[in-house]
Order: sequence, then structure tokens, then C-alpha cells
Amino acid sequence: SDIDRPGPFSAYPGFDRLLLPLAAGLRLGFDGATPQPVPILRPIAFDGGTPTEATLDADASGKKLQVFNLLMRRGVCTGRLQAHAGSGRWREAGAAVIRPA
Repeated sequence: SDIDRPGPFSAYPGFDRLLLPLAAGLRLGFDGATPQPVPILRPIAFDGGTPTEATLDADASGKKLQVFNLLMRRGVCTGRLQAHAGSGRWREAGAAVIRPA
């Protein structure tokens, strides 16, 4: 999905959420805390029901920041996100490969 302006994230109570920023400039704040930078290509895990506020760095303002979201119903499934550099092929049982546009 794309984040192109500051604002709250949708709430998904009962879900665990993994977010992988595919571009620099995103900041996230949880439960009213001051938004902190989220490193590019480093997944961040959080409770989907936690109030989450997104802001953008000044140099990212007006741009669309791509992120990959993985939502998992708590107690039903688990998952992980991992970024791999390069253009080679990668294979792992039960894995999906996502490439940014």
C-alpha cells in the first residue's frame, strides 16, 4: 500500500501486523507516543489494534511511500517478513516473493 500523508492507521483488533517500509521517510507512533523513524526494508511488528499514527519526514512529504503490510489473525497464523537485496531467485517452502513497483 502507499502512505502519502500523515494520519492514523486503520485498527485491526485481534490481528498481529508486520509492516515493511519499501521507501524512506516513514515515522510511526504507537498509543499517542511521538512518531519515530522506521528504517527502510526493516520489518516492524505491532498489535493491529494499537492506535498508530503515521507521519512523514519533510523530504518524503508529497511522495507516496510504499509499504508492505502482513496482517495475521492472532492465534490462527504467524508470519515473518524479510528483505533480500539483489535480483536473484529465492526459494523457500511456503514463501512468497514481493517486489516493489
